[in-house]
Amino acid sequence: MATLNDNKGVLIIDSVDVSGYWTELKPKAKNNVKETSAGANITHVQRGKGLNDYSFDATIVYDDVSATLQSYLIKLKPGSKYSVEYYPEGKVTGKPKHIQSMIVDSVNGPSQKVEKDLITFEVSFSGADAPTYDMFDGAVY
Repeated sequence: MATLNDNKGVLIIDSVDVSGYWTELKPKAKNNVKETSAGANITHVQRGKGLNDYSFDATIVYDDVSATLQSYLIKLKPGSKYSVEYYPEGKVTGKPKHIQSMIVDSVNGPSQKVEKDLITFEVSFSGADAPTYDMFDGAVY
């Protein structure tokens, strides 16, 4: 079994490549399962498939010397809707890709510590529409 142990993840927010600034990326796929229990003499809850829902959390480093700082900071405004592209193994033929219109739910940060760790923003996105390319459904680059 292969194990992904490489830092080639690519994250693009509204055409701005922030791949060099992330420290953690967490895509999440879920289905809003619905209860369908009905009828006489049932003894267990019955459920059926509901709507799929995707979200994405990213921790992005604040880089004060980068010329691209302003280009990605303005993409972190809550309520903004952007195309988000994620390639967990880089832009390589046959590797997973996920492209979806997403809304910025929240931004935490910049966070600072007395130990002088990296200053970061935690950004949460929620899917605004069905994915253009769905890595959870087998989409590849």
